This record gives sequence, C-alpha cells and structure tokens, in this order.
Amino acid sequence: MKRIRIAHSEGLDWKRELRKHVTVYRSIDHATTGKSPAELLFNRKMGGKLPDVTEPHTDTEVRDRDSERKGKSKLYTDERRRARHSDVEVGDTVLVRQDKVDKFTTTFNATPHKVVSKTGSHVIVESPAGARYERNSTFVKKYQTNQERNKGQNETHGVEDVIVDYKRDTVIPPIPTDNADTSMSDLPSAGRPQRIRRAPQRLSDYVT
Repeated sequence: MKRIRIAHSEGLDWKRELRKHVTVYRSIDHATTGKSPAELLFNRKMGGKLPDVTEPHTDTEVRDRDSERKGKSKLYTDERRRARHSDVEVGDTVLVRQDKVDKFTTTFNATPHKVVSKTGSHVIVESPAGARYERNSTFVKKYQTNQERNKGQNETHGVEDVIVDYKRDTVIPPIPTDNADTSMSDLPSAGRPQRIRRAPQRLSDYVT
C-alpha cells in the first residue's frame, strides 16, 4: 500500500510501480538466509540483460545459515521472556485459562481440572463433570491450596525474619519472644536518621 500511495501521489501507474517494487524485493539477498527469494525459488539468480552462466549448487549452506539464525533468535527470545519448561505432569490438578468476557473475568477458571494425558506441550485435562479438553501446556497451571502455598512460603523465607537497615548498613536481629526479662532498651534502635535543626540565619541578631 505504501508503494501504491507513492505512485498515486506522483501521478504514475501504480500497477507498473508495484511490479518494479516486487522485482527489486525478490532480487535482494535476505538477512537470514543470505539468498534472495527468487534464487531460493528458482535455484538460480534472477535473469537480467547481461548473460549469466548458471552453476549447479545445493541449498545446504542456506539451510544451515537459516537454522543458525533461527536458533540465535530463539535463545534471545526465551531469555527476554524468561521461558521455561512446563512442570505439569499426568495426574496433577491444574487450572485452565478461560476466555475474557469482561473486566471482571479472571485469567484462569476457578474449577480445578485433572491432567489425564500429556504429549510434549499437548495436554488433555478432565473437569469434575467428566468433560475433557485439549490444551497447550501454556494454558494450564498447577493448582495449589492455601496450605501448600503457605508451606512453600515458610520454606522459602525461613522461620525467623531478619530486618536490614540499608541506610545504616546494619542487620537488626529478630526480637526474642522466649525471654521475658529482655527489655526494649537493650535492642538496637531502628529509627530513621534525623537532620540537625538550626535556626534561620535571619534570626541570628535576635535573642530567642
């Protein structure tokens, strides 16, 4: 459409200008394959006004270059999107992603489903009513109860919490609860640092 608009603004035949644009595009080497689209299609360079001797060749180099570039692109995309393998297995209880109807619709359906089959990234889940659905593994996530979620948080953070004062670069130990004789005055102060307060300069000649 951009080339058609340019031809129309310049008063040229848009059909002829479009054919010129397509011819140029098909003759330019692609950044990924290293070959032009016309060369990959006809297995030879595009014919021009000058004579050209066609040499037989294979596309092994093109396929290797294409696979290498696609592999680099995949690694870069996976790193940016923090992609990871799905940990869903057969027998797990999962939640299934649902279509968004309005702004109050949650991302996943609140009804737990059970995984009955998994082949690669393809899973089959079964609802409590017995209905089965085929989904990609990205459309399901493991279902955890509140007890399992709280247990995982306790194992991650530990029993005692340590407070760090980043302004003073010191670590404040947790307050002991088993010793009743310990007073709050024995604990280090965790208050914020305060600035020194001075009277304004204009009041230096007055007695306050």
